[in-house]
Amino acid sequence: MNDREKEYRAIFLAEAQQSYDQISTDIVKLERDPGNEQVVAEIFRLLHNMKANAGTMELEAIAELAHRLENVFSAIRNGDITFEGSKVNLIFKAVDYLGYLINNIAKPRVQQHNNELLDGLNEVISGGEDRIEGLQSEGGASVVSNKLHLSDSVSISLKKLDDLLNLVGELIISRDHLISFAEIIENQQIKVITQSLSRVADSIQETVMTARLVTVSSLFNKFPRIIRDIAAKEKKVVNLVVEGADTTIDRNVLKVISDIMIHLIRNAITHGIEAPQDRKKQKKKEEGSLKISASSDKGLVFISISDDGRGLNPKAIKSRAVEKKMITSAKARSLTDNEALGLLFVPGFSMADKVTEFAGRGVGLDIVKSVIDSIGGDLKIESEVGKGTNFIMSLPISMAVKAALLFKVGENNFALPLLNIHSVVTVSRRSIHTIAGVLTLERKDETIELIYMNDFLFKEEYQTSFINLKREIMDIVIVWYNNKKYGLIVDQLLRQQEIMIKPLQKPLDNNHLFSGITLLGSGEVCYVLDVANATKIYEQKESSLQIY
Repeated sequence: MNDREKEYRAIFLAEAQQSYDQISTDIVKLERDPGNEQVVAEIFRLLHNMKANAGTMELEAIAELAHRLENVFSAIRNGDITFEGSKVNLIFKAVDYLGYLINNIAKPRVQQHNNELLDGLNEVISGGEDRIEGLQSEGGASVVSNKLHLSDSVSISLKKLDDLLNLVGELIISRDHLISFAEIIENQQIKVITQSLSRVADSIQETVMTARLVTVSSLFNKFPRIIRDIAAKEKKVVNLVVEGADTTIDRNVLKVISDIMIHLIRNAITHGIEAPQDRKKQKKKEEGSLKISASSDKGLVFISISDDGRGLNPKAIKSRAVEKKMITSAKARSLTDNEALGLLFVPGFSMADKVTEFAGRGVGLDIVKSVIDSIGGDLKIESEVGKGTNFIMSLPISMAVKAALLFKVGENNFALPLLNIHSVVTVSRRSIHTIAGVLTLERKDETIELIYMNDFLFKEEYQTSFINLKREIMDIVIVWYNNKKYGLIVDQLLRQQEIMIKPLQKPLDNNHLFSGITLLGSGEVCYVLDVANATKIYEQKESSLQIY
């Protein structure tokens, strides 16, 4: 296969995967509304185009199956048959196999006709219900895959885009060096040059990052079928609402969150949404509601998965945590409802009373949280007993360049990604109190635990007392982790800027307090704080960091 043929094959694969996802979504819609002529017409159009394109690429198995399915939907469109009865599951099975062929396009041994399916689709058109039911009873497991499939080719390979983005980061660092130098020597001509360089660097960065973006619909389109299958196994009825499917995000971020979103959806259906008879007793609609939405704002993408089910009971969560000896009774009494919800992220914690195919194995939300933490994201829970639960993911649009707040602790520079920051406040020393040996700040009817970063970063044992606070005015960066707020007392707030994060080198590469470093325009090193690990270490009171 020459380069041109490879390019055409890649284009076909990208289009075929997108069409398959849309067909999978549409047949679920059609099952709920068999008379929807618009959906039938859309499926027919997609199958017709796929048949033609596959024929051109000499992919005979795909072309033939798409052709038979096209005939079925032509008959449905013409009113000769209806989308109901035993034929529905056979059509689902045929669409699954179509996706299987598409996603294994590079494997010649897989590209084989499934004669039973082809014969069954002919029977659908001729009305042979007995034959169709026979095929259903003979059929094995579905070949539908829950894995996210994205084309690995754009107009330029992804690796080259990654390399280019890294070079853009280096360009930004060099630009910042030049800006600092121009300010030192007060040379107006160099300042003009740096302004021009800034515009070019920003433009290149935006162009490269935009080229890496895909819409979340490439993942969201898989959910209707997944939800249908899980709901059927759980004997529940679930209506899916999707919003913001045109929101864009970096391809790598989308790949990372694919499996964990499926996990959250399973949890919502298995544990959140009640059985129809139970919902009826509570005067709810028998059909549960699951809403998946996406939006973007200020360089962040927000994805939420919410249900109208039974909700999470903070008291029950605290009780289970005490029962499993994860916390003491005294600690449980001190936790707010929001902090209690954060216990769901503790490894091994589960509220499930039974183990099923989908849940109750003690490996769940802690894995979801750690995956989101690994890309610099955040996960929050909102819940109300009897009304439902909402999981909200805050994600970086890009994993390479991030907006951050720079600050000083002692003589060292530190950065904190804006995604992890709730707010920044300046308070007087007398606003800070000590409760049970812990520094606290009362703010808007809540008590926020404070971490004095000078002691936390530079002392083997963290035992800060009120007398350690030297200044009358304190700058505090409030972060949110595991449904709990922490206030970081820093020495000096510097500025907000975009940073290119580089991995730690020896001997700091085993230091979990930092996710990496970045270089400032002055040439100084700036440590990027890992909020997830920093708060965990604080809770354990086991910081052993030595920067010097």
